[in-house]
Amino acid sequence: MENYSNKAEIDRVYKELSVRADEVYKFVIRYSEYINTPRDYGTGEMIGMVEVHILTMIADNPGITVTEASKLWGRTLGAVSQTVSKLVKRELITREKEKGNAKTIHLYATERGQQLATAHKIFDNLDITETLHDLLQKCSLEEIDTFYKVLHVYNELLV
Repeated sequence: MENYSNKAEIDRVYKELSVRADEVYKFVIRYSEYINTPRDYGTGEMIGMVEVHILTMIADNPGITVTEASKLWGRTLGAVSQTVSKLVKRELITREKEKGNAKTIHLYATERGQQLATAHKIFDNLDITETLHDLLQKCSLEEIDTFYKVLHVYNELLV
């Protein structure tokens, strides 16, 4: 607070700085709503984005553990464990204990899980392509690349 001499100065600086921050907040809120809305990725199965991405990671890495998945996905062990439990309940993945080590549990996609993971990849390929097309209507490829670079650095700041 010592850098600001009075409330008027605080308000002026806040107004200047918050314009860009507000864009980030709006994006985070909208994207949060987007990722938390269950959708059909093409198999008739309604599932949220986080769940389908973890399912796809398991399908792509048969035998992965929850600990490995949490590191790859950048989520807490507890959060991934909860998602894994949901996926097991929905019979999209199975858990198998490691022989000779009952503590280590490996994860595998079921046939239905594999089909959903593949459908998810097709959905994302189309969705990402369509989003890029829409962005290119208002931004150059260089601007889009810069956005993703800044996003990457911003993510590193938040870790």
